[in-house]
Amino acid sequence: LMVFFLIPPFFLWNKISPLVFVAICCLLTLLNMQIEKSKIILFFSLIFFYLFVAYKDNTNFNGILSLFGICTLALNSDSFIKDVFKKYVWIYSITLIPSIISFLLVNTGVLKLPFSYIEALNPLKSYNYIHYPFFVQENKISEIVLPRFHAYYDEPGVVGTISGIILFVNRFNLKEKINIPIFIAGVLSFSFAFYVIMVIYVLLFLKMKYKNITSII
Repeated sequence: LMVFFLIPPFFLWNKISPLVFVAICCLLTLLNMQIEKSKIILFFSLIFFYLFVAYKDNTNFNGILSLFGICTLALNSDSFIKDVFKKYVWIYSITLIPSIISFLLVNTGVLKLPFSYIEALNPLKSYNYIHYPFFVQENKISEIVLPRFHAYYDEPGVVGTISGIILFVNRFNLKEKINIPIFIAGVLSFSFAFYVIMVIYVLLFLKMKYKNITSII
């Protein structure tokens, strides 16, 4: 649940500091910590990487604290991380269902749903967002021409990247119903990241017939 809030969804924008959820994650890490050489190396590697990114992007102090907190997740036991991942997939998938339905109803013109306007999560953005039940959409002309699925997040790339990573780990197994909303969300996001992850999976793991079809597409 803390991972879901960390993204964060639109109903938490500019209302609760992500440091609250990072702090809870750090506490859970302390309770499920597994000290191993490989985990310590990963922990410090992430710190150096994120410090470089933070310096390059002129990240503020709160942002740097968040990054340090996220790095501590690398110290969790393997069993705890796997358990969190499985439960996060369920939360992510189930919350996508009403979001996908609302998105399709609005953007196919089948039903007019109530909406309001909310400010962007990133203050540097020059536009605001249209807030419909269960999803947001950028208030831009390009979204009218080609609406991209944002779900609860400020970028369709967030949906595409998360969906792609989850499906890659789960071997794009659409026989498991929990993966179906995640696949639909990735496709509707028109995210470059999602399609690249999907193509990489096909080229690495599927039979030659599917590789050829994917290459042609």
